[in-house]
Amino acid sequence: MANYNVHPAYDINAYLWKNILDNEILNQNDYIADGFSDYLVPIVPAQQIPEFNNLLPGQTYLIYDYEEMPAEEHWWISSQIITYSIVSPNNDKINQIVAMMKDIFRRFDDSARDINSYSGKSKYYDFHYISIDSTISPQHFSNEGGFMMGEIKMHISYTRKLDSNGRYT
Repeated sequence: MANYNVHPAYDINAYLWKNILDNEILNQNDYIADGFSDYLVPIVPAQQIPEFNNLLPGQTYLIYDYEEMPAEEHWWISSQIITYSIVSPNNDKINQIVAMMKDIFRRFDDSARDINSYSGKSKYYDFHYISIDSTISPQHFSNEGGFMMGEIKMHISYTRKLDSNGRYT
């Protein structure tokens, strides 16, 4: 039976969070909300923004969404644009995260290889390439007072593991 609860952004988010921590851009101890024993990973889909702001007001976080691109002739190869919006009251923090993301995700098949290695040859995905489509410098975030937002768009190409009928595993 296919697992429809997985998404390629989950593997990329895990790798991104590891790199943010390894480069000491954010500190996981700043993301432990009252009443929680574990930290919250500050990479959230757009619909979780209010909850994140209520639990950890004033902290830097990333919002992601994705757009599936039309299938080409080789239907088993998928392509997506993942957009990350970095929200922070600190302009320098946004610039650091954007620069780090550009550094680790701009290298096409080398970036994909790094994610494949990190995720231990994902049970579901094999990434073929990742590139940066665009970055936008920090601007005032219209909905949150005092916050700014920078943006980075990545293009990913991947295949999902398939069964003998060409259906998701």
